[in-house]
Amino acid sequence: MAGAPPSVPPPAPPLISEPPPLSAAKSSSGRKFIGFVVSLFLGFFLASGVVSVLDDSCALLLGNHFLTSLSGLVTCLTILLAVLVCGLMGLTPVVP
Repeated sequence: MAGAPPSVPPPAPPLISEPPPLSAAKSSSGRKFIGFVVSLFLGFFLASGVVSVLDDSCALLLGNHFLTSLSGLVTCLTILLAVLVCGLMGLTPVVP
Protein backbone atom coordinates (compact mmCIF):
# COMPACT_ATOMS: atom_id res chain seq x y z
CA MET A 1 0.00 0.00 0.00
CA ALA A 2 1.26 3.34 -0.90
CA GLY A 3 1.27 6.04 1.77
CA ALA A 4 0.49 3.70 4.70
CA PRO A 5 2.70 4.17 7.77
CA PRO A 6 5.07 1.33 8.53
CA SER A 7 3.67 -1.26 10.91
CA VAL A 8 5.05 -1.06 14.43
CA PRO A 9 5.34 -4.30 16.38
CA PRO A 10 3.19 -4.37 19.52
CA PRO A 11 5.02 -3.73 22.79
CA ALA A 12 5.98 -6.72 24.90
CA PRO A 13 3.68 -7.40 27.86
CA PRO A 14 5.01 -6.36 31.26
CA LEU A 15 6.82 -9.02 33.23
CA ILE A 16 5.07 -10.23 36.34
CA SER A 17 7.34 -10.35 39.31
CA GLU A 18 7.08 -12.96 42.02
CA PRO A 19 4.51 -11.99 44.68
CA PRO A 20 5.83 -11.10 48.11
CA PRO A 21 5.87 -14.00 50.56
CA LEU A 22 2.96 -14.30 52.93
CA SER A 23 3.79 -13.27 56.44
CA ALA A 24 3.90 -16.06 58.95
CA ALA A 25 2.77 -13.73 61.72
CA LYS A 26 0.13 -15.00 64.08
CA SER A 27 -3.35 -13.61 63.63
CA SER A 28 -4.18 -10.58 65.69
CA SER A 29 -6.64 -10.60 68.56
CA GLY A 30 -9.14 -8.72 66.41
CA ARG A 31 -9.15 -11.46 63.80
CA LYS A 32 -9.55 -14.08 66.52
CA PHE A 33 -12.49 -12.18 68.00
CA ILE A 34 -14.19 -11.88 64.61
CA GLY A 35 -13.60 -15.57 63.95
CA PHE A 36 -15.10 -16.39 67.34
CA VAL A 37 -18.19 -14.24 66.67
CA VAL A 38 -18.75 -15.81 63.25
CA SER A 39 -18.34 -19.32 64.67
CA LEU A 40 -20.68 -18.48 67.54
CA PHE A 41 -23.26 -17.23 65.05
CA LEU A 42 -23.00 -20.45 63.04
CA GLY A 43 -23.45 -22.52 66.19
CA PHE A 44 -26.49 -20.52 67.30
CA PHE A 45 -27.95 -20.71 63.79
CA LEU A 46 -27.71 -24.49 63.76
CA ALA A 47 -28.95 -24.78 67.36
CA SER A 48 -31.92 -22.57 66.52
CA GLY A 49 -32.88 -24.90 63.69
CA VAL A 50 -32.55 -28.03 65.83
CA VAL A 51 -34.55 -26.57 68.74
CA SER A 52 -37.22 -25.30 66.34
CA VAL A 53 -37.60 -28.72 64.72
CA LEU A 54 -37.81 -30.39 68.15
CA ASP A 55 -40.37 -27.82 69.32
CA ASP A 56 -42.54 -28.27 66.24
CA SER A 57 -42.26 -32.06 66.47
CA CYS A 58 -43.31 -32.05 70.13
CA ALA A 59 -46.20 -29.73 69.33
CA LEU A 60 -47.36 -31.91 66.43
CA LEU A 61 -46.87 -35.36 67.95
CA LEU A 62 -47.47 -34.75 71.65
CA GLY A 63 -49.53 -31.57 71.63
CA ASN A 64 -46.96 -30.13 74.04
CA HIS A 65 -45.29 -26.71 73.66
CA PHE A 66 -42.63 -26.91 76.39
CA LEU A 67 -39.74 -25.99 74.04
CA THR A 68 -41.37 -22.87 72.60
CA SER A 69 -39.74 -20.47 75.07
CA LEU A 70 -36.30 -22.03 74.50
CA SER A 71 -36.82 -21.85 70.74
CA GLY A 72 -37.77 -18.19 70.99
CA LEU A 73 -34.75 -17.37 73.18
CA VAL A 74 -32.29 -19.11 70.85
CA THR A 75 -33.89 -17.48 67.81
CA CYS A 76 -33.63 -14.01 69.37
CA LEU A 77 -29.96 -14.54 70.20
CA THR A 78 -29.36 -15.79 66.67
CA ILE A 79 -30.98 -12.68 65.20
CA LEU A 80 -28.85 -10.40 67.40
CA LEU A 81 -25.70 -12.25 66.35
CA ALA A 82 -26.80 -12.03 62.71
CA VAL A 83 -27.03 -8.25 63.01
CA LEU A 84 -23.55 -8.17 64.56
CA VAL A 85 -22.09 -10.39 61.82
CA CYS A 86 -23.71 -8.29 59.09
CA GLY A 87 -22.20 -5.18 60.67
CA LEU A 88 -18.79 -6.83 60.77
CA MET A 89 -19.16 -7.81 57.11
CA GLY A 90 -19.74 -4.18 56.24
CA LEU A 91 -16.91 -2.81 58.37
CA THR A 92 -14.07 -5.30 57.93
CA PRO A 93 -12.80 -7.31 54.97
CA VAL A 94 -11.96 -10.19 57.33
CA VAL A 95 -15.48 -11.65 57.26
CA PRO A 96 -16.07 -13.48 53.96
